[in-house]
Amino acid sequence: EIYSYTMDLTHDRHKPPSVSWTRQGSCPPFIKGNNGVMHFLAHRIDSFDDLPTYMQELVEREYDLFKAPPVDMHEVRLLEEKLMEETMTTANGSKKM
Repeated sequence: EIYSYTMDLTHDRHKPPSVSWTRQGSCPPFIKGNNGVMHFLAHRIDSFDDLPTYMQELVEREYDLFKAPPVDMHEVRLLEEKLMEETMTTANGSKKM
């Protein structure tokens, strides 16, 4: 995996720093196949409202957890515990409600 962080050297305030992620190896489960190369490019936004409307709708419908970052490390730990509990429940064959 390769991570690259870039910033416009002209120091244009309107162009946020970007991150590029490249991965070569086995494909994730949602992509059928053996191996491949994935390349993602992103930049930081200041608020949820800065996302395009279609992305806001998707997040609200399916990924509500990602509407805002955790407030502090205590919230991060609570989220990790909840995720582990849900993962263990699913792994044991029980259905999540």
